[in-house]
Amino acid sequence: MTLYLRCLKYLKPYYKIIFISVICMIFYAFFNMVSIALLEPIINKALQGNGPVFFNISLINKSLQVSKLQFLGLMSCLIIAAYFLKGLCDYFQSYFTSYAGSRAIIDFRNEFYEHIQYQPMRFFTQKRVGELMSRIINDIENIQDSLTVIFSNVVKEPITIVALTIFLFKTNWRLSLIAMVAFMIAVYPLSRFGRRIKKIGYNKQKRMADVTNAIHESIAGIETVKIFGKEKEEAEKLAENQMNLFKFAMKKAKIKALAPPIMELVGAFGIATILLVGGMQVIRGTFDIGKFFAFVVGLSALYHPIKTLTQENNKIQASMGSAQRVFEILDHQKIVRDVPNAVEIPPFEKDIVFKNVSFSYSHRPILKNINLEVKKGEIVAIVGLSGVGKTTLVNLIPRFYDPVEGKIEIDGYDIKQVKLKSLRKQIAIVSQETFLFNDTIRANIAYGSGSKVTNEKIVEIAKAASAHEFIEKLANGYDTIVGERGMQLSGGQRQRISIARALLKNPSILILDEATSELDSEVEAVLQEALEKLMKGRTTFIIAHRLSTIVHADKIVVLGNNTIAEIGVHEELIKTDGVYKKLYQMQYKMRNSNP
Repeated sequence: MTLYLRCLKYLKPYYKIIFISVICMIFYAFFNMVSIALLEPIINKALQGNGPVFFNISLINKSLQVSKLQFLGLMSCLIIAAYFLKGLCDYFQSYFTSYAGSRAIIDFRNEFYEHIQYQPMRFFTQKRVGELMSRIINDIENIQDSLTVIFSNVVKEPITIVALTIFLFKTNWRLSLIAMVAFMIAVYPLSRFGRRIKKIGYNKQKRMADVTNAIHESIAGIETVKIFGKEKEEAEKLAENQMNLFKFAMKKAKIKALAPPIMELVGAFGIATILLVGGMQVIRGTFDIGKFFAFVVGLSALYHPIKTLTQENNKIQASMGSAQRVFEILDHQKIVRDVPNAVEIPPFEKDIVFKNVSFSYSHRPILKNINLEVKKGEIVAIVGLSGVGKTTLVNLIPRFYDPVEGKIEIDGYDIKQVKLKSLRKQIAIVSQETFLFNDTIRANIAYGSGSKVTNEKIVEIAKAASAHEFIEKLANGYDTIVGERGMQLSGGQRQRISIARALLKNPSILILDEATSELDSEVEAVLQEALEKLMKGRTTFIIAHRLSTIVHADKIVVLGNNTIAEIGVHEELIKTDGVYKKLYQMQYKMRNSNP
């Protein structure tokens, strides 16, 4: 119930619409009760006895005399009117509830997505993309019904039950007690079913996430799948995941299928008992036939909302399995966000200082006691063996991660105490894994720089990034759609678009994370020229696979054993018998051994 109440809080901004909807539900229940109550005078006055029918009109305080046929016609018109008004109220309550619920789901999904956006990079290394997609699409979609149709029924049907119960007790309280006992007997097993369905629903959504993730990974890695001839294995993997999903779906279907027969069996016992007891009262003359008929119809009408509530309870329990998965993410509070009273960091002027910085992944030390000072305008190369934390070190600067110990200062400002937007505004990254959006080249270059960037400025930047020439040769030029992840372009072309994007941002601090490591020498030469233009006048951190590209760096930081093993310029480090010299000699031998 707690989970459902958490979901319902998203309806709070639309309380006025919900209030109108509830009013419509109350009138729906009233007209439903009226339509049944009208059956008593029809049977007692129009279908029994002889002579005219007398009835009082309270508004004018008069008694009218009509024939039985006229009275029957009048009552029939009133029943039609009651059903019309009941249907009208049902329409409006359904529409207003759906409107509020759909808007609430939009807010829910937006909050979930924004929450994910502010998670640190560590969060994304621990979660599968397919699983996150499943939670934001499938799980929240499952919750939608609980805030629209289900919520409508959960409010409307109890109101209807209360109205009909009042009518039944007013008509015959003894028979009503029998009906209530039958109802209580039916509720107990159904509540047990609901708890089981919640657990099954949670596991079913986990299996759905496995299916989504299998599809995502297979398509994203289709080149690897094909080169290793694993198409059949991937199809079998998906089939296995689908079968696991099917098993939980069948468990859920089995329990859902049990509920209606149980309701009907208990209801049959209740109806049979009421027919027996009520019939005996009619025969003895203690209960008139009109009231008895209206009571039976009212009791039959009570069955529908009770059955609906039972079904909706099962649906709620199933959707709460999805809600649990969504709130697991929303309750994940390790978020990189602005601290209270965060300040705008001024334009970078002096230095970047790492003070006793340590970082770890899941208690696995990556960096220990990093102390480093970088002056404005310096080019700093970060080198070391694979896995020593080179990328992690530079990712601490834009706060993709936060240190577990120590701090990083820019011009004396602790970066944890400044506004993220003002910090990241001064930083650009060009990495080995260039990401382009499935949009035009123009939009990808201008990404992050606003819509006010002129075409002339984009062309100017593209020329500086050595990208204009190849863009002009494309069929649609700057309006060419690059495809998902930019796969319509070559690696070198994607990198040049990335460099242009960074140039347009005009950052003070530049991070180059093995930006040319996957390119051939000819393309690398073109990119190196573009990168030199990009680095000019900027404080630059370079993670380089080829040490020959960083020999002119102002400072080379060598990482080893989770800390800084050496620091200096190329000429100094090559003379010492340290890590850098060994790395350099190893690459030199490999270069000379290649024909």
